[in-house]
Amino acid sequence: MLSPVSPPQKLSRFGSADRRRVVLQLTLSPPTPRSPSFTPVDNSILATNFTVLRKLGEGDFGIVKEVQCKSTSNKFAIKISKVDTLKVRNGLHYTRANLSEVRAHMSIPPHPHLIHLYRAWKEGGYVHMQLELCMESLDDYWREKNTISKEELHNVLRDSLRALKHLAIHNLVHLDVKPANILRSDKGQYKLADFSVTLDLNQHSTSDEIGSGLYAAPELLSNNLFTPKADIYSLAISLSQVSTPSDEPLTREEWREFKGGRMPDRMDDALKGDLGRKIRSMLRPHSTRPTADDLLTGDENDSDESFFELKWENTLHRAMSRQLSMSPSTGRQTRENVSPLVNVEKNASVIFHTDHRFFEMEKPSRARPSIGTRRPRQINFIDD
Repeated sequence: MLSPVSPPQKLSRFGSADRRRVVLQLTLSPPTPRSPSFTPVDNSILATNFTVLRKLGEGDFGIVKEVQCKSTSNKFAIKISKVDTLKVRNGLHYTRANLSEVRAHMSIPPHPHLIHLYRAWKEGGYVHMQLELCMESLDDYWREKNTISKEELHNVLRDSLRALKHLAIHNLVHLDVKPANILRSDKGQYKLADFSVTLDLNQHSTSDEIGSGLYAAPELLSNNLFTPKADIYSLAISLSQVSTPSDEPLTREEWREFKGGRMPDRMDDALKGDLGRKIRSMLRPHSTRPTADDLLTGDENDSDESFFELKWENTLHRAMSRQLSMSPSTGRQTRENVSPLVNVEKNASVIFHTDHRFFEMEKPSRARPSIGTRRPRQINFIDD
């Protein structure tokens, strides 16, 4: 008996029905998952040892960030050099001025009213400076409060004069005293910062660079006379500026009166008593302008501060004496206890400020083409 023959299936342009089903299944099948993308690990000194909390400020000088050490939880300020993108050459994002700032910071003996530098290093074409953390500058504090009390202005004057006296003792001139460079700690103390244009009178009598011309003493611009009294004048201008409400700052005419050697009438009303008398004396011509030591003489709190500074210096000297008596390995470990760094040996491109190579500008690394890839010289012939 013959089995019934099934009717032939109708074929389409895709072929048989089973083949069409396979083609449809392949078309609707999900794509093969791709392997996860590779994320490079940042092995820099900054990323390995610190956690960036926030950005404190940014300007032509660079970027300042608040960081926290991962091993000790201590907080610091990291200042990273910055150069205009049009001036960046060979991947270097720093100039000789950044290196000079580190050198000047190293040459200044520590003081409680000067920002402390813990370490500096070069990495990836940038200069990093690990500094003592202060939350805001006098300029930020003034703009936040709008008005500053006379008691607070007196504190600014006293702390700043102590810092300038310390610099004058070592024959140093800051040359960039202004509200943005007077920092305020969380304890209410004021500390002088930014030594990028500091002049060492033991080595040079003049300088080609000064800070903001708005706060510069007249003798710097007219007579090319550089002495510690120039910082006294800049401090007086700074205090006069923040003595006015921040929403009613000094006008252009009032700035001209200052440069002409006269204090504006509005300042006479705001600065009265002993504070105003000292600031007026700080604006005198160079020959009669008092020094920081003269202005601190007779201060009722100066004797207490002198005792505090002496105690602070004795503590520093004891620490240095212990360090000198230690073995090199023990001394290195003691210095790193503030914020020990890891991953230093693995990164050979990092250069610290204790290395003499730190203060050398890297030579340009221009890759020259090999002989086989050089193009032949083309000679253009002019037909007669």
